[in-house]
Amino acid sequence: MATKYITVLLVCMYLHTGYCSLSFKDLGEHLQTDGVKWAERCHAITGVTEEEVEDAMKGIFPDTFGPYITCLWLTSEVMTPTMDIIPEKLQYYLNDKVLKSDEMAQYIPCAANARKLGDDVPFNKKVLEMNKCHYKINPDKYIIF
Repeated sequence: MATKYITVLLVCMYLHTGYCSLSFKDLGEHLQTDGVKWAERCHAITGVTEEEVEDAMKGIFPDTFGPYITCLWLTSEVMTPTMDIIPEKLQYYLNDKVLKSDEMAQYIPCAANARKLGDDVPFNKKVLEMNKCHYKINPDKYIIF
């Protein structure tokens, strides 16, 4: 199970392209090295299952995936605890092969819209909604970030 999980992490964890048409090296050096560390840390913290990760790569986001995806965003420091996306850090990790600048620019409104869900909506749920929005931008290049 652990080997299969690590394989999923290394090959597809941060990229859903249907059948992972971009290679791991296309993700760029920064995301390759740091992304694996974040995934291992957040997996240990949240206990996310392989099935939940695989479902997310298909655009299926159960509420139980919220803590994991929140952990990834906060650990990467691409998003602040107030759900502000830091464009420079996003661009640092996502090169043009992964996400074009016009697609990347759409990530920020997703965070802003999720923030507006209200104080009664748990933070993990807001982050999950933000990621659903990201998935809709370009399902073929969805990043589990």
